[in-house]
Amino acid sequence: MTNIVSQIISLVGYGNDYLYNGTLPVDFYPEHPAFQFCKKVDFIDLKGNATPLSSQNETVAENPLEWMIYLKYKGCKNLRLYFQYSGDENFPDYKSAGMVGGGGYWRIEANYGSNCDIWASRWEVNSKDDSGKNIWSVTYGLLAKDQQPTNLHCDLSIIKNVTKKRLSAISNFAAKQQLKNWHQIFENALAVLENPESADSDFLHLMIPKEKYSLLARQIMFTAYAAWVFGGIGSWNDLFFKDGNTQDCYEQLSYNLYDNICVNIIASLNSY
Repeated sequence: MTNIVSQIISLVGYGNDYLYNGTLPVDFYPEHPAFQFCKKVDFIDLKGNATPLSSQNETVAENPLEWMIYLKYKGCKNLRLYFQYSGDENFPDYKSAGMVGGGGYWRIEANYGSNCDIWASRWEVNSKDDSGKNIWSVTYGLLAKDQQPTNLHCDLSIIKNVTKKRLSAISNFAAKQQLKNWHQIFENALAVLENPESADSDFLHLMIPKEKYSLLARQIMFTAYAAWVFGGIGSWNDLFFKDGNTQDCYEQLSYNLYDNICVNIIASLNSY
């Protein structure tokens, strides 16, 4: 899973815990793994048609902690994550998911009851010489105000069943093509779907305040993390098959898996 996606998941998960209960780990920022390699993470109000770098913008929070306090002060009731496909037919989102700015659009809804504000992130490398490898400057911009909340309602049990079918299909494909490493990754993801505590990732168990989520939600979220195989060179996206039918099958299975992962993330995270 990319840093962009994992960070926005953590912001929403821990942000909701703060809005509902006023609780937040004392070492959340900048120590939490979601902010690894980040020089700064700030939040701005984009004024009018201003660009993210415009001097017209107003900084509303210099870090995630200040942002959560800002939201609560404004009367924010909860945070919701949603995803929108880019619509690029020439370069599908599952193929660009490992690139900065690729993979579709992830947005945070800050809900105030009958209306919501929309936040989106911008990642830039501007600290290449940082000895601590904190090369990223991340800015979340307030894109739109007073919008209609999406109010998506998802049946987690149905999503779990779909996830099992799609993972089984792509795992069988990998086995048939003798892609042992990929087959094992998909089989491990299927195991996580039944037992989320089996996930072999320290970060995964910190990504959200997992004790606040149901077992079903954790199964779905952790599986999305375990099944994320989309990146650049050397990733699942980097495969190619000379046989046209095999290539078509690979592309359809990959599209289905990416779609499922995005749904899993949204449905489980927003179940808080």
